[in-house]
Parts: sequence; structure tokens; C-alpha cells
Amino acid sequence: MADVFLSHARKDLAIARLIAEHVEKQGRTVFWDASLRAGQDFSEVLLEELDSAKCAVVLWSSAACASGWVRDEAARAKERGILVPILIEDAVIPLGFGHLHTESLVGWTGSASDERLQRILDAVAAIAPKARPSRKNSATSASGDAGRITPGAAASRPRTAVVTASSRAGVASPKAAHLEQILRLHASSPKARGRAVDEYCAQRGDPRFRPDGWFLPADPMLGFIEIPAGPFTMGSDKRRDKKALDDELRAHPVTLPAFFIARFPVTVAQFRAYVEDAGVTPGDADCLRGVANYPVANVSWHEALAYCDWLARKLGEWAWTPEALARGLRPTRKGDRPWRVTLASEAEWEKAARGTDGRVYPWEGPADPNKANYDRTGIGGTSAVGCFPGGASRYGVEELSGNVWEWTRSPWRAYPYEPGRDRENLKAGEGDSRVVRGGAFDDDDGLVRAACRFGYRPHYRYSDIGCRVVVSPIFSDL
Repeated sequence: MADVFLSHARKDLAIARLIAEHVEKQGRTVFWDASLRAGQDFSEVLLEELDSAKCAVVLWSSAACASGWVRDEAARAKERGILVPILIEDAVIPLGFGHLHTESLVGWTGSASDERLQRILDAVAAIAPKARPSRKNSATSASGDAGRITPGAAASRPRTAVVTASSRAGVASPKAAHLEQILRLHASSPKARGRAVDEYCAQRGDPRFRPDGWFLPADPMLGFIEIPAGPFTMGSDKRRDKKALDDELRAHPVTLPAFFIARFPVTVAQFRAYVEDAGVTPGDADCLRGVANYPVANVSWHEALAYCDWLARKLGEWAWTPEALARGLRPTRKGDRPWRVTLASEAEWEKAARGTDGRVYPWEGPADPNKANYDRTGIGGTSAVGCFPGGASRYGVEELSGNVWEWTRSPWRAYPYEPGRDRENLKAGEGDSRVVRGGAFDDDDGLVRAACRFGYRPHYRYSDIGCRVVVSPIFSDL
């Protein structure tokens, strides 16, 4: 096994080769794409090398920031506290890594005398010391690194604290990471990818979810992703989106506080955990007859909201609730109101899907049947959550287009959207339709756009409507 794992986008192969050579000159072995031998299982080797490496160097470029592979490798390295991030071109570093000190090699010509390269080599040496350092060299390293912020070290807390925080909520297992690799590498089409996931999980279970945590995702944040505070553009402009419907008009700015949204829609296993624990009888038994890791469907708006209220109680009491969520759910300052586990508002849902650049789909570019489960994908029904990682929004939220429509907590109202009690009224009557978003497996590419909206009566249940939860500071007193 190599001392250093080097993660990079394929287009950055040249600079990766140079950095690998410089690290190896310091007496450390490096694993990167060029280390693979013919016939090796790519995903298994990557996972094994990443989990055994003493240090992981990630090269951030525009291509790397957009790569699910690189983001996953960086996240796992961050969980282990071994990440050394390097910026090699002007790019926006993915969310979750911005608080780490990142060394810039923008404009680097490959020179060994560049002091920025030396700082990087020092950072690698601090995390991955040689196997048998001399006593003299060890003393020099200890004194030379005193007070230095190395790339990858959080300025506000030591690396050990990052590891501890991750372990509290549960770090993804090697099997879970292997399944993520299968999603990206072992199938070239949505149908084949879905079959591969179904076969894997039928034999071994789905390691991405925690049986001891109500089948929430087995990552440090239990699958919740923070959406930052600030404005975004809500609604459509027919000059930019020819498929825009009149109910989406007009495009207008909306400002929201920060909130957390689930990475995936609520699954059958998650909803079953609620039904069994709360001792309730669902209105349609078919909602529990699906595959465990498929999105739950055939649930009414009221049932979806009841699930949210139950989950709020569980997370509010649980000792292993991630600190970032616990702070909102269990405020300690007098006068602070607890955040709520609930369905996303229309605005929260749309910001999570579109980001701040007004994109038509959660991903950049046109409709793509390899990025969402809709009619052109050809599956003909729902699919296991997470089978379309290429369709994630800029924040990393998945399945926002296709698979199932998702209930929001917002009553149906005309635009413009003005955040307030009328848009958050959880006690509106049965005659008030509730907004659904996202489109489903049997809809065309116009209905799976991120701005598309429809309304249904809250007691309706359909085989293509599910739900997704948020942890939000927005309240309803009505």
C-alpha cells in the first residue's frame, strides 16, 4: 500500500504526474491512476488504497470539483483527517471543504524551487512521516511545523476534532464506499446501473444506510446537506427556458436563511421504521411493499408531515445526532426557538435544486436520461435512491429530478413567492392544494425541470408521489 493517495480529474493528469514525482523524491510512495495494473478491479483498489494511505492529496480544478469521484475521495480523506487539498486552477471548491486551508498551485510551471510546492511537501510530511525517520529529522520536523497551518487543517479546530465529530454520526463503511464506486463505474447505462445496485443490495443489504439510525444515510451528517443562506432566483423566464409553464412565471429573487435538506427522498425503509416505532397504520399499505432503498410513495401529505414530526422527536433525543443539527433542534440560549424537521417549502426545495445560477435542471446543461429517472430513461418505475449521482445539484442533493414527485409544505399560491406564514401554513384546510416538485419516473423532461410545480390535495396518495425532509429554522404558527 502506498503512503500517499493522489486524487485528481483525468484532464489534470500532467500536473498530477509532476506532483507524484516530487512526493516520491521525498521518499514516499504514491498511488494514483498510473499505479493500476491491467485486470485490477478499479473501484476496489481505489477504496483499499484510500483507506490505507497515510495522506491523501486532492487536486482541485473545475473538472475535479465537478467529479463525483474526486469529491467522494476528498470527503473520505477529510473524514480520516488526512486530506491535503491543493488548488491548481481558479475554481469554486465544493461545499464542505471551504473551511480547510488550501494551498494554491495556480500558475505552477513544475519548478521544484517554487516555495508553494515546498509547503505542500512539508504538509504531506507532517501527515505521512517516513516509516523510519532518523531522530534528527524527527526533531527538525516537529520544530519546523510549529504554528504552521498545513493544507487541509481546519483553522478553527484540530484534525482530531474533525475525526471525532465524524465518528459520532457514523462514518461511511468501506462497503458503502464500494457501492458508491459501483454506481459510477460498473455500469454504462441507467438500467444496468440500477440492476447492479439492486443485485449488490439484495445479497449484502444497502451499507449506505444505518439500521441503528432509522435507516438514515451512514455519513457524518446522516445524509443532511447544508444549503447556505442568501438569495437565489426562483421561477422561470421563457426566454431562457422554452418549456416554462405559466404557473412558474415570473423569475424573481427570494432570500432564505440557511437550512439542511436530505440528500435523498425518504425511503421505504425509513418510512417503515416510523410506522413500526409509532405504531401507526398507513392509509395505503402499498407504501411499505416497495424495495427498502427505493423512495416511499403512496403517502399523503399528512402522512409525510407526520413522519417529519416523528423524526424530529428521534433526532432531538438521540445522543448521536450530528452537532450541526443538534444545535438547531436543541437550542441552549434562552429565547431561541428550535428548528423543525419538516417538508421543504417550495422555495427551499427549489434553491436546493437550482442553486444561485438559475439552472433549468439540478445539473448544468440540458435534460439527460443518465442523470435522472424519467420517461426517456426507460426504467418504467422507481429506482433505488442514489442511482443517478451525475444528476446531483451543485450542493450534492440527489434525486431532485425524476423518480418520484415530492410533497412540499407550501400551499399552492401564485407567484411571486414571498416567504412568510401564508407560504408555510401547515394548518391550511383540505381544500388547499399542496405543492409537489421534481417530476417522476413516468414524466417527460419538461416536468422534471427544477422550476416545475404542481398542486395536489393533501389527502391524495399516488404511486409516483413521495417526500423529502429538511431541518429548517422557518416556523409556522398557523
